[in-house]
Amino acid sequence: MRKIFTSLISFVEKITIIQCIRRGLVMTIPAIIIGSMALAFRSLPIPFYQSFIHSFINGAIVNILSFVYDATFGILSIYLTFNIALSYAQKHSDKIKYIYGAPIVSIGAFIILIGITANNATNIGYLDVTGMFTAIFSSIVASYLYTALAGKSIKIFNVYAEGMDSLFNNSTSVIVPAALTLFIIAIFNYLIHIIFNVGCFQELFVMLTNNLFIGMGRTLLSELLFVTISSLLWFFGIHGSNVLESVSRNIFVQGLEINMANVANGLPATEIVSKTFFDIFVVMGGCGTTLCLLIAILIFSKRKSSRSLAKISFFPMIFNINEPMIFGLPVIFNPILFIPFITTPVVCTIISYFALASGIVPLCTSPVEWTTPVFLSGYIATGSIRGGLLQLMNLIIGVIIYKPFIKLFDDEKIISMKQNVSLLKDIMIKCESNNEEFMLASRNDNIGDTAKMLVEELKYAISHDELNVYYQPQYDNNRNCIGAEALLRWNHSICGMIYPPLIIKLADESDLLLELENKIFDMVSYDIKNTFSKIDKYFKICINVSASTLQNESFEYLLKEMTEKQKINPKNICIEVTEQMTLNFDKKLEDKIDRIKKLGFSLAIDDFSMGHTSIKYLKSSIFNMVKLDGSLVQGMNDNPRCENIIESITNLGQSLDFDVLAEFVETQEQCNRLQSIGCFKYQGYLFSPAVPKEEFIKHILS
Repeated sequence: MRKIFTSLISFVEKITIIQCIRRGLVMTIPAIIIGSMALAFRSLPIPFYQSFIHSFINGAIVNILSFVYDATFGILSIYLTFNIALSYAQKHSDKIKYIYGAPIVSIGAFIILIGITANNATNIGYLDVTGMFTAIFSSIVASYLYTALAGKSIKIFNVYAEGMDSLFNNSTSVIVPAALTLFIIAIFNYLIHIIFNVGCFQELFVMLTNNLFIGMGRTLLSELLFVTISSLLWFFGIHGSNVLESVSRNIFVQGLEINMANVANGLPATEIVSKTFFDIFVVMGGCGTTLCLLIAILIFSKRKSSRSLAKISFFPMIFNINEPMIFGLPVIFNPILFIPFITTPVVCTIISYFALASGIVPLCTSPVEWTTPVFLSGYIATGSIRGGLLQLMNLIIGVIIYKPFIKLFDDEKIISMKQNVSLLKDIMIKCESNNEEFMLASRNDNIGDTAKMLVEELKYAISHDELNVYYQPQYDNNRNCIGAEALLRWNHSICGMIYPPLIIKLADESDLLLELENKIFDMVSYDIKNTFSKIDKYFKICINVSASTLQNESFEYLLKEMTEKQKINPKNICIEVTEQMTLNFDKKLEDKIDRIKKLGFSLAIDDFSMGHTSIKYLKSSIFNMVKLDGSLVQGMNDNPRCENIIESITNLGQSLDFDVLAEFVETQEQCNRLQSIGCFKYQGYLFSPAVPKEEFIKHILS
């Protein structure tokens, strides 16, 4: 059964529309978080605080918080429409005029479908979370129509003016597909208006859902139907509470009013079901009883991203503002969380109903502001601590319901992440082997999303010391360990060891390379000072750097600090520059390298003879060592020219006084042949793979 369920989840996850909706939701998170905070601070149910913010400078604080809320939550559906449409267009086209035309057209379609016109602005309230489903519908349908029409060879009104920039030409070229899209949407909305006698597409949902409750009273059945439909609507991006507002007002609000009137007249409360009952015992933290979801994530989730979102969402969810969790995880269109999101409120409703019906917990007789935190709200509504205890029991049961689904959610995300990271590695290896230019983090697909995620986690790993340095020992022809190459290792908490060239590539794309390489130097210098310095034997650690790092002024200061403040002996460090990077050397960089050498550091060319080596960099005596490209060593068995090339380089090294070290030495036969042609320094699996520093020490001492 689990296998079938996970297969279904995998299928849903691959649906492009679902991916676009989720990307759009994630892109909307900043507005959601800011708006949630503004709403939470504006609505804190503390009398003294409310009195202060309403009286201070004539309510300046309330006005400021309201401005922020209106600029975020107040037009959240606009943000969502734009972001989903942008995501859809990016997945379906690489042309700028299509990508940025789709969001604009989608916003126009959204305005049409929520019924805002020049003569009728009464539906402006649909711009907030109320219009979410229409925002999703508009962005997908309008983007589909627009990109499909824009891809056709429509030349009408396609203005071209000599001398005009591409922005102008791109803007005019989308007039026809944009106009056709909006006309189609407008006709669709008009037909809905005529057929169903409603003002717009958005109002159709309100009418259909409200009709389900015609003739129903305040019973357990009506409450269960209300809870279920509200949760279902939320799951599919429709603000269930707002859509069912008239149902709540006409049926459930009256329950509390009757109880309050009875108590005022000295009579017992009679109504179990009420709006307050729903607010305090069922939707704790928001629709879907998402406070249970938040607690379950904090306790059981192993994913940093989920736990970080839960921590960010914690403050607003105390006051029953759950949009950060609903949109950020996301819960919307998430097949794994569908069952607990619907089931938990239903279970809480049944438990609470019988707790109140049996008299274990008093009926609700006092109004409670919807932002009142859990436990306090239960006590105020019932006038008894038993109301808070009932909430606690519902929370515990809800967490238990969510627990297995949180673990399943983690498992699926982990599997997906591992697959995507593996695919990233395969793409990189393939492109490198074919000498193809490629980018990873800028891609607009799952691979690009994974690359961006790894970049963010790499930033965290750098700042929180989660990276490691392994050392691959280097030997001479007498089997003496003469040093090692420091190699970056990142043992990711989920994906295990990340392919090192992938780390460098992502760091380069995200402007983290300088910070990353400085971090490697810091780790190596720490090991030299605190561990290797205790070894009474000469050795040299090779550290790779990029040309961009060499050219950066801060790198030279870093080396000076290592020698002057940290008292690192520069003779123990060899700075490796890949052979391809040497092509970018100029006089200024050569002068800097000369200053670095005067500090006592030695330099080496890595992967020598791969690509476009220039001999002129050898004649200047800048480099103390040349490290042969591994493909030459590995090719000796099949291609005699490889051995001839290596012999020529070793002869050149003897003439120009630089050492030659062979990498990727994996067999004794390779080692013997290298020694016979004058290469006496080696690095490779024949001697050792890259190992932690503790194991490297054993190589030095052996």
